[in-house]
Amino acid sequence: MEWQTDPPETREYTEKYKWYNLQGKLSAQLFSNVRVGASVVGNPSTFTGSLPDKSGLTGDPNYSFDQVGFDYPSWTFSGHADMTFGNNLLVNVRGGYFFTDIKNQKLLPPGPRYVFRGPGVNGDNGKFETNDIYPIFQDQYPDYIRPAGWSNYDDSAGREKKKYLCVRASGNLDVTYYFDLAGEHAVKTGFQYVRILHDHDDTYKYDLIHFGWGDPYFKWGEEDVKYIGEYGTWSVSKVGDQGYRGKATSTRMALYLQDSWTIGNKLTLNFGLRAESEDIPSYSELPDYKDAVLKWDFIDKLAPRLGVVYDVYGDSSLKLFVNAGIYYDVLKMDLANYMYGARQDNFDIYTLDDPEWWKYGDGYYPGTFLNRIVLTPAAFETTDKDLKPFSMGEISLGLEKRLMEDLSGSIRVVRKHAFWGIECTSITTAGGYNWWIANPGRGVTLPISKGGYFDDRWPQIPRAKREYVGVNLELEKRFSNNWGGGLSYTWSHVWGNWTGLAWTLTGQTMPNLGACFDQWWQARTWQMRVIDDTLPTDRPHYAKIWGSYTFDFGLTAGLVANACNGTPVSRMLYAPVSWAVDGFYTDGRTPFLVTANLYAEYNINMGGNTRLNFNINVDNVFDNSEAIRIHNRINNARLAFPDELKATGQQDWREMPYDPNPMYLMPEVFFPPRSVRLGIKFIF
Repeated sequence: MEWQTDPPETREYTEKYKWYNLQGKLSAQLFSNVRVGASVVGNPSTFTGSLPDKSGLTGDPNYSFDQVGFDYPSWTFSGHADMTFGNNLLVNVRGGYFFTDIKNQKLLPPGPRYVFRGPGVNGDNGKFETNDIYPIFQDQYPDYIRPAGWSNYDDSAGREKKKYLCVRASGNLDVTYYFDLAGEHAVKTGFQYVRILHDHDDTYKYDLIHFGWGDPYFKWGEEDVKYIGEYGTWSVSKVGDQGYRGKATSTRMALYLQDSWTIGNKLTLNFGLRAESEDIPSYSELPDYKDAVLKWDFIDKLAPRLGVVYDVYGDSSLKLFVNAGIYYDVLKMDLANYMYGARQDNFDIYTLDDPEWWKYGDGYYPGTFLNRIVLTPAAFETTDKDLKPFSMGEISLGLEKRLMEDLSGSIRVVRKHAFWGIECTSITTAGGYNWWIANPGRGVTLPISKGGYFDDRWPQIPRAKREYVGVNLELEKRFSNNWGGGLSYTWSHVWGNWTGLAWTLTGQTMPNLGACFDQWWQARTWQMRVIDDTLPTDRPHYAKIWGSYTFDFGLTAGLVANACNGTPVSRMLYAPVSWAVDGFYTDGRTPFLVTANLYAEYNINMGGNTRLNFNINVDNVFDNSEAIRIHNRINNARLAFPDELKATGQQDWREMPYDPNPMYLMPEVFFPPRSVRLGIKFIF
């Protein structure tokens, strides 16, 4: 790459990733009625070397990019025992242990990290984020001019990763009993236990400093007051103010009972009930907050299931079925990690009056102090104590028809409805954000006049809504005469105001921490219409074809190909955070996507049950590079759009002066390139 220095300088940089995939499995028949097995899977990886920004405009050419690197150990251990007692009683015991970590940081941070904010991060017009506009730099400090977006090293390199341990231990006990009573019954009951541990220390070793040249600061609630120094404003996260640090465990248990009751040779009824308990842990070391923040008992998460299967002719040639149930999800540890004591994300804001920016930090914090921002204060006192767990209802119906001896077809209709969503919401004050973890549109998010905590001045936060309907057609040939395969087509529609565990409009992938309800107005349009639109994950047409063939000389080859619509593009206004100002699906879709993956394997018999397996996987065979994300932010600079003005629903954002973003509607993320994986397995 070429650094845009004076004169330009060309250098080569290398980034190396290595993945190791190991697997071992052992099984044994200890007794005539007891079979046991154990397995180990290793997926450790490493990377060495880092690449600077390809434009050559940002980053420091003197940084040791070649020394950056980490090791990522990742191992899974599991075991099972299957026992039979007589002809009608089965007992299964299973256990597993998984851990991953981040180790061996090869390059520690060299000192404070300096960042020149990119255009439009916080400023009036988003154009004055470099210091070359000031004559003092042209005359006295020409060697200290940096472009917008520059930093002396990457964000991840500023953290000292002392540990990042994640452990999951689990155990299952299942008992199945077969008996006759007005038909044939298969009753199964079981118990599940899961314990999760997070123990990490991943914080900035030195100060993290952001400079906003010519950039004013606005306090929440004072949108019309501009704070600015001689050269702008700057912020600092001092040592201990940025990163993650803490240890926590979560325990989850489940009980379940189900019965598959076959009456005659045509009708089968499936009944089931599952109950779960779960706790949401705290990472805090403070005595008042060391216990679990939330606890759901078995009675809080009762999930009934019902299914009916009718074999029309009693020979499995034509089956009709209908299934219905309620399903619960478990809260991911990301929420506890982010909101309950581990995350540190604090900034002190100052006026920028001293031009010698390279001297800032390590105790030197010049300028007038303006504010301290605590972006993610711990939400121990701002979590709805009556929070309901996420739940979803589903009903499906359809038929399966045997067309030939080895060919079958099916039709399935599915309808899903989210009952309760969990998200972070906030009240903004001059001191920053006041976050709540709640069920949007219920409980504490209701206006004060309706028993909630939110100010009656603002329109009510709507309920989280996610609806799905789909129809699937499938034709499948089971493997015979050396080949098997099938094809399927799905029409579907998903709509509402909540994308679920990932907020795809901005690329956020932290479950229950998306931005759809961060502010009271983010689930509404500028006209204050409650958003109820096609969701950003909608793909109405999805076709798939797959197949494999085994040659007489021992080679097996397979193909999986997919074709589907792109996803909707929804314009976002930065005012003062990203807002789907006109609702969802406003600017068409990403391109239609066609992909294909190939697989082949060859076995060499080495005597008895021992063989050597060679295999190859080729993903994205045709190296498709279609855009899978379109840049959707309309403006660069933060648009002052006070809550009072939003609440009227009369202020059209198009009539407000805003700084257009030249990247708007340009391709931003592309489908991953072709990849090839080679594998060897020794099977005995």
